[in-house]
Amino acid sequence: MLNTKHILTIFIPAILIAGLALFIEVVQYRPLFPKLPEEEQTSETPTLLPILPGDPIIGNKAAAKTIVVFEDFSCEGCKQQDYFLSEIEREYPGKIKVIWKGLPVARFPHNARLAHQYAYCANLQGKFVTFKDFAYANNESLSDTMLQEIATQIELDQELLTTCLNNVATETHIVNTEALAMSVNVQAVPAIFIDNKQITPPQSLAGWKTVLGL
Repeated sequence: MLNTKHILTIFIPAILIAGLALFIEVVQYRPLFPKLPEEEQTSETPTLLPILPGDPIIGNKAAAKTIVVFEDFSCEGCKQQDYFLSEIEREYPGKIKVIWKGLPVARFPHNARLAHQYAYCANLQGKFVTFKDFAYANNESLSDTMLQEIATQIELDQELLTTCLNNVATETHIVNTEALAMSVNVQAVPAIFIDNKQITPPQSLAGWKTVLGL
């Protein structure tokens, strides 16, 4: 029979591991930015959410309906919303354009920031959509090795990629996106705006069709 000392030896490490996992989850999914004091809060979004240089534009650039999304590749909800919008674009070609704004949130198991740097560089080579699809398909394992494998798979120019990843403009774009997200009080991803107003993301394709009047 196990005595009390042996029981504690078995269960204390398990409790510590469970506590660490819970801590990681809390940290990873905490609000992105602290709430502003009431006197500093505003209920209005700026007149126009700017398209930053380097922002990917998906779909028909002349489309009447513009959807701005703040997303992180490691976010399962973002992956789902990307699927819905891709289906809308496929079923209703030319009806929408999506302004994609990468907002790295995840820190575990891999820091999402590097994935967003790769995305920015892929966009400069005209391959953002292809990169995005691969990144979401592997959203639970976006390690340095996986990102390089994706870059190879979609045939990014390696010399241009290396130069881009080391260019200060790449990190600046991410920092500017984070500043914009803070200015419009984005608290979680996916954050979706239509006509410069944040909406609750529909949880079905039919819901999106209703929101867009399709």
